[in-house]
Amino acid sequence: MSYIDRWSYQINRFVSDKETLFLTDTYCNRKLHQKSYKLIHAKRKHKLKAVGLKV
Repeated sequence: MSYIDRWSYQINRFVSDKETLFLTDTYCNRKLHQKSYKLIHAKRKHKLKAVGLKV
């Protein structure tokens, strides 16, 4: 399990645990959105590196 996979697993578990809270709390929503954006960006970067493209 790579570092990124572990991260996404943690975020997904966190969301399911705190789903109702996230629906009501916009600050947490924004924080989670930032995290997931960073995660997606990191995954993209990781894939490009794996393919051998310059990032």
